[in-house]
Amino acid sequence: MATATNVKIQREAASRVIVATWDWSKDNTDGYMVRWWYQTSLNIPYLGEEKTIDAAARNSSYTMPDNAVKVWFHVKPIAKKHDVNGTQTEYWTADWSTTTDKTVWYDTED
Repeated sequence: MATATNVKIQREAASRVIVATWDWSKDNTDGYMVRWWYQTSLNIPYLGEEKTIDAAARNSSYTMPDNAVKVWFHVKPIAKKHDVNGTQTEYWTADWSTTTDKTVWYDTED
């Protein structure tokens, strides 16, 4: 199954705003589902935000909560649908991106 590639996240300087970017080149893309996760100092993970964004976008931003010490990101491309013998069918299927090397730690000293 296809996934978005070159997924990167980085923190804007001296702020809690995190920006994710990715590459995707399949035709018939309807949009992207994005998920932002964060972790507290107690090592508890939380889903911070989940939303669908426009197909033209290749980025998403998220503001970390005050108690977050770590943030990670997933993106899943969403295919347009077309009619196949009277059934609405996606042109292709995709999977969620992985989080390998896509975490940002927040240093409370910043």
